[in-house]
Amino acid sequence: MIVTVTPNPSLDRTYEVPALDRGEVVRATGERMDPGGKGVNVSRAVAAAGRRTVAVLPLGGAPGALVAELLAAQGIEVAAVPVAGTTRSNIALAEADGVLTKINAPGPRLAPEERELLLRTVRERAR
Repeated sequence: MIVTVTPNPSLDRTYEVPALDRGEVVRATGERMDPGGKGVNVSRAVAAAGRRTVAVLPLGGAPGALVAELLAAQGIEVAAVPVAGTTRSNIALAEADGVLTKINAPGPRLAPEERELLLRTVRERAR
């Protein structure tokens, strides 16, 4: 079992657009949502290779619940540490010509007890 840690996970929303025209309304032609964050990306690659993995991460609010759901749907075990803040949502705008514009939101600040629980969970899962 490979354990990954993602201290600042995200719900990544990608919108496909024909082109960006600043100041104008742009209609998306497609969209998708993926769980994100460095450790999450490692867990996704490990699971895609057919290996077992557990993602340890702080999750809060509706975006956090969706991140957990999306990971579970990919066969990834989730060790969620509940936090008072809301898991961040990032936005990517993918233009038809291949240009990608990303807007990454800040994540929640973890309280000292939330950080300690995250570390404790990592230690427990790494045994």
